[in-house]
Amino acid sequence: SSGFLDRQACGRFQDLVAARCPMWDTDLWTYDDDGDRRLSKEDLNKFLTVSYRTLGKREFLAQMSLASELLRSEIDTEEHDEFADLRNNADCGCVVQLAEERGILRSQLARLCSHVQRRCKPEQWEDTLESSPTFGSRLTFESINAYQLADKVVRPATEARRCSYIEFVAEGPQRPRWFVSHWWGEPIVKFVACLQRHSEDRELSEQDPYWVSLFAQNQWDLISDLSEDPSQSSFRRAMNLAEGTVSIIDHAAVCYSRTWCCYEIWLSTGISASAEIRSTEHKKNIERKPHKYDMYTTISDKAVGITDGCAEVDQRDKHPNDAKHRREKAFPMELCRRALSARLQDAHATEQKDRRRILNSVLGARKLDALPPPEHERYDQLNSNLHGRIAAAAWRPALESGELIEPYLVALRDCDQPKLE
Repeated sequence: SSGFLDRQACGRFQDLVAARCPMWDTDLWTYDDDGDRRLSKEDLNKFLTVSYRTLGKREFLAQMSLASELLRSEIDTEEHDEFADLRNNADCGCVVQLAEERGILRSQLARLCSHVQRRCKPEQWEDTLESSPTFGSRLTFESINAYQLADKVVRPATEARRCSYIEFVAEGPQRPRWFVSHWWGEPIVKFVACLQRHSEDRELSEQDPYWVSLFAQNQWDLISDLSEDPSQSSFRRAMNLAEGTVSIIDHAAVCYSRTWCCYEIWLSTGISASAEIRSTEHKKNIERKPHKYDMYTTISDKAVGITDGCAEVDQRDKHPNDAKHRREKAFPMELCRRALSARLQDAHATEQKDRRRILNSVLGARKLDALPPPEHERYDQLNSNLHGRIAAAAWRPALESGELIEPYLVALRDCDQPKLE
């Protein structure tokens, strides 16, 4: 109220925010020009001006927003926080400048599911998204999807700071071990079940994050995390960091009719030009260990997947290939058949500009917002390689289940897949 900060008040404030807002971890008293052992508004403005110029607008505003939230929480300790159970402890919340380093841990997904289960039925959540086919209907814990989760939890929880969900629940960067490609219309409980099964098959640790766009991207500022060129988007950069991609396939295989999903699968299968990968470090990683591509889905509430080669859990068996077959034989072959008929140029996107830019990026066009041609040999090459990768992963389950094998043989013949794994 006096308009000044003395050393005691300044010290308390820095103790509160400096650990998670590094800009405040500095000797503020260098800005006390008159030496009166108090910081005036003018003194603080000098500090803020220097910090703004040093950090840049985006990082400066992010740290200021987090500092404000921390200060508000400290002042009003009696305020009820309906989102408190999303965080592991009161110290969670951070700034992660790079969207590609905002992976999510399975423990964080579990807390999110518990939060939805706690609130959905008692509060009688309804689908308020006018574009949704279930608009106006009552939501259930078992049915809520990513679109609805963003509306009911992700955006409300992050509204005060206008940050990504990961920056709300994490304590620092979480570089992804795996990239997740999925359709947002899949129920979250099935999505989480697939990742849980995948993590067990791949023998991942609890500290191995998955990159999921809903949680990694700032839903209040998507432009900052995306790029006009899809090959330079946060999706692509996250994929560069990950050792593989896992596709979560919904029961109707809608994901194969979504432009982003098809594009992500194509990138994941290693078909895109290596020139798109800007990180020298990652180039070395790719040369040493190719990017994996796994597919997972649910049958009723049980998850099952087809992995790129033998999974880590298979390697524990005396006969890994047989163990892999036993694990994968329940995978619905209908989903593989639909994948073999997927065509990028026929896929749809929520934002038409995304579809135009993706198709033009595939073509190598300079004008990404131009109207792309309806057909092109480059599309055919992409589709053939995508089909070939699916066929290479699924040919044995298809053969042993009595599936018509001809489409798989054609897909393998027409693709650039060098050999069956």
